[in-house]
Amino acid sequence: MGKDNGGNSDDTRSIAARGGATVLTSQLIKLVLQFVSTVVLARLLTPEIFGLMAMVLAVTTMAEVLRDFGLSTAVLNARTISPMQQSNLFWVNTGIGFGCTVVMLLAAPLLGLIYDQPEIVDVALVVAIVFTLNGMSTQFITSVNRQLRFRALMLIDLAPQIISTSIAVTLAVHDCGIWSLAAQQISLSLITLLLSWTLSGWTPNRPTKQVPIREFVVAGGHVAGTRILSVIAQNAPSMGIGVSLGASQLGIFNRAFQLCLMPLNQINAPMTRVALPLLSELSTNNQRFSQAIRKSQSISLYLTAPLLLLMAGLSSPIVEILLGPGWEPVAPILTALCIGGAFRAISQVTFWVFVSKKLTRQQLRFSSISQPLIAAITLVGLFWGTLGVAIAHSVAYCLVWAMGISYIGRLANIPARDLMVDAIRTLTICGAPIAFLAYFAASFIDNSLASVLAAVVGALIYMTLICLVSKAIRSDILYLTSLIRALVVRRRAR
Repeated sequence: MGKDNGGNSDDTRSIAARGGATVLTSQLIKLVLQFVSTVVLARLLTPEIFGLMAMVLAVTTMAEVLRDFGLSTAVLNARTISPMQQSNLFWVNTGIGFGCTVVMLLAAPLLGLIYDQPEIVDVALVVAIVFTLNGMSTQFITSVNRQLRFRALMLIDLAPQIISTSIAVTLAVHDCGIWSLAAQQISLSLITLLLSWTLSGWTPNRPTKQVPIREFVVAGGHVAGTRILSVIAQNAPSMGIGVSLGASQLGIFNRAFQLCLMPLNQINAPMTRVALPLLSELSTNNQRFSQAIRKSQSISLYLTAPLLLLMAGLSSPIVEILLGPGWEPVAPILTALCIGGAFRAISQVTFWVFVSKKLTRQQLRFSSISQPLIAAITLVGLFWGTLGVAIAHSVAYCLVWAMGISYIGRLANIPARDLMVDAIRTLTICGAPIAFLAYFAASFIDNSLASVLAAVVGALIYMTLICLVSKAIRSDILYLTSLIRALVVRRRAR
């Protein structure tokens, strides 16, 4: 028996190591691809074209959340799920996706009237198909995720991104304008569906009333409600700028917003994939849960704060290198968004607690207050133009992060004060010095590429020294690694 355990332990460490390396590699490659896409397309398309597409995407993003209906999160958080249950969920996601497609087809003319941009109507009509395609792919991707098949997930993440970006660039070179971006969205969804279906090795059965899925729908509905409110708050700047300031200003804001979101999305997505099942396993042991949530928040900040604050200090050279001439107004907006981005990144801690503790109803109640507050504060910034919107957006996320930590502290009996102190300490130690280093590099080195390289090297040296000196950082990383190994053992045992 002892030999078996030892073998399982070694095997588990190997799986955890390979899985962690695969996820990290996937996210790094995806980040590079998105940067390359941004660099190339910014030189082929105008701010107005990006602004027009952002008007469409502001609506499609909200419909995408409704299409998922929180069912992917509910399935990932479930201890067990039968093939017939997942088949029923496949048809639910597909049905909602088709419904969103129909609504988008009917609402496209109204969208053109709201923005006073008739040219976006045809684009909205064509892009509407992505809701059905994404609805069909949801449970295929979730199935691969539950099986901890990290290499398959990497392929599902990367291959569609590469192909769709190539299509967009090819069409942009041939002066297809906004249609190059529309083709990118459609091809991304179609290839993701085909690839996830093939790699999942699973074909859904016909829907049946004999298999209950109510628990998934109820839990998913609460998550979906929360996410819809969150997406409304996230898209409030784009919608406000599009209606009040026009497509060109929205295009400038959109490029800054996407540059800020790129590292956030590539870090938050894998962190959530690891954190949710991990915290769900510990949810009944409050002491271990509290310890795990503190460590998870710290590691999230170690990954996001230095990078975002580095970008804040280097905004001018980054914009010059990545976007090229004509995009200079993006720089101050990027700085404002990146400073608030660190708080946006760790706001996901409240999401982890709500979902892993099965407090999705309370999460929806909190979001019904916090997300309209974010939208209201952000829209007030319109009085000071696009930069005012960016600053207000960051201030709002900082405020809501503090509100969320206080609320889950009382609700889930976890140390809210310790979470706040940990976050402020990490931002002060790991983030602020790097921001100042980047700012001085950008100010005193005339060559943009040289200033970025100098700041990056300086930041890497500083973070290496911090890791060597700080026992707390090493302890956080080792603790999280040990919990991931334990989770893999439990999942394999089932």
